[in-house]
Amino acid sequence: MERLKRILVKVGTSAIKNGSGIDQELVNDYARQIAWLRRNYGIETIIVSSGAIASGRVLEPNLTRSIIDKQVAAMFGQPELMTAWRRAFQRQDMIAGEALLKDDDLENFRYPLLRALQFGVVVINGNDVTYNQDAEEEIISADNDRLSRVVANRCGVGLLIMLTEAEGILDEDRKVISNIASYSDLHRISFFERTQEGIGGPGSKLLEARKFITDATKIAYIAGARMENVILRIATGERVGTRVTLPLQGFLNI
Repeated sequence: MERLKRILVKVGTSAIKNGSGIDQELVNDYARQIAWLRRNYGIETIIVSSGAIASGRVLEPNLTRSIIDKQVAAMFGQPELMTAWRRAFQRQDMIAGEALLKDDDLENFRYPLLRALQFGVVVINGNDVTYNQDAEEEIISADNDRLSRVVANRCGVGLLIMLTEAEGILDEDRKVISNIASYSDLHRISFFERTQEGIGGPGSKLLEARKFITDATKIAYIAGARMENVILRIATGERVGTRVTLPLQGFLNI
């Protein structure tokens, strides 16, 4: 805990939305936990938040699931998503900034982002509006699982927390695997279909969590978005959800 300076919290679409759009109470609770960590331990937090497309579809339910209509939904939904985060942090007397990123931006954002973290939190989303319309849906630059890992690796993050609908990575009996630290742990995993709204899933999250582990000081967690005080508990050392310490292929320098 004493060495933990910066964390990244990734929130998936299925975790953050409800029937009327963005779940403001949940976002408020995340802001409370993040503000507590900053006040008491000086921990800086980057947030990668999905939810713009799903929120836009609530505002305009006639949009289809085509790439273009996803872009339109993001145009409508991104202001709603950011307003929810901004309001939540205002309640904590904190300022929240926004960054919409695509692959071409990833070389240039690091120093402005680190400077912004000195003053408040930064909420990042993939720049859904600038999808390459000819690209396969699986590899569009707005894959926030991948984006969260890339940002975390390039910005000195020591703890990556990926919050999802499930309470962690599940085994064949649908029980949470508490620790993935060896290759034998991988054989216990049962992957279920990804959620309808998101483009990720448990396999995507575990892959990016393992890519994040580039040295022995880094830890990733995949945990339930609605678990009580989930961010606080993980950041203060409690084992919650699935703890990932197994790198993808040895320790890399990314």
